Amino acid sequence: MSDIKIITTHKLNTPELLEAWRCISADITADLKANAKGFVSRESGIDEEGTIYCILQWNSREESEAFMQSLPMRPDFMEKMAEFTRVVNLETMSKKIIDLF
Repeated sequence: MSDIKIITTHKLNTPELLEAWRCISADITADLKANAKGFVSRESGIDEEGTIYCILQWNSREESEAFMQSLPMRPDFMEKMAEFTRVVNLETMSKKIIDLF
């Protein structure tokens, strides 16, 4: 097992939703810190074209995948996904996984 970084990008459904995204992003980070075994860090930012970048570091790919697979089993999953899709344009999402050495 080796550390990985995951870089995701997406745009918002409208630029006016940036504050809503900041709240969602803060909730995601807090949840990861409290509940995700192997989670190391998460940073996010926005570029001049409105693309949001989230950069996560995990101790291993397996721990990241295990956490992601556990999310749909949570009682609040559908509610959180509804808010996420209200704010985030899913068609613009991309994800890269980078093995660190």
